[in-house]
Amino acid sequence: MLEISQNFIGGKRIPPCGNERLEVRFSYDDSLVGTVPLANRGDVDLAVAAARRAFDAGSWPRMAPEERQAVLSKFATLHAARSDEFASFICTENASPLWFTSAVQQGVAPQNAAYLDAAKSYPWEIR
Repeated sequence: MLEISQNFIGGKRIPPCGNERLEVRFSYDDSLVGTVPLANRGDVDLAVAAARRAFDAGSWPRMAPEERQAVLSKFATLHAARSDEFASFICTENASPLWFTSAVQQGVAPQNAAYLDAAKSYPWEIR
């Protein structure tokens, strides 16, 4: 059983503001998959503040398109390497057939490549 005890906010795991838990159940047979913190208003406020800081002071808004593309390319590579793991998790969460979920996850890599290729050929600045 998966037991997540912290929220992921602002790029790091932090304790939740409250003590309530949410049960995650397999939709096929209602068996318990795991539990996660139930976010409350304080958790949402922390997440919104972290997003605001990232937008106002983070590196992403100031990166050149080529730098952003490099980050997204690395993400695409890491995602593709774990597509089977993601498919298994999504299958458990949604009760979708593994063959279908695996096909969808494996289809993400070519899509990511197509989007990155489009971004590389886009004229980000017109002078």
